[in-house]
Amino acid sequence: MFILMENTIKYSLHNGDINIKFEETDDKTIFKMTNKSHLIETAEYEKLFERGYHGKNTVSKGTGIWLSMVKEILEKHEYNFKTNIIRINNSESLFSFVIEFPCQI
Repeated sequence: MFILMENTIKYSLHNGDINIKFEETDDKTIFKMTNKSHLIETAEYEKLFERGYHGKNTVSKGTGIWLSMVKEILEKHEYNFKTNIIRINNSESLFSFVIEFPCQI
């Protein structure tokens, strides 16, 4: 979670809103994080989770490792997750990341 939060803060627009939401049902906990970021091009969408990839419109420095590690950890534990990117205009995107954690009995 820390990696996702750190990335969300780092790649958000200056003074932009970050929304974090937890929702609990009988069988799962849903974690959703949303932020406005610099434009994420459609061609970049699939590359975001590749090790070493750093978005071309970002202004922050980065290694492109963290999101690939998050994906690897979530897949290893068989957690459902998805991302969604909505283009707001020619310079901004709305990025959301959702993870579903099964409830333990």
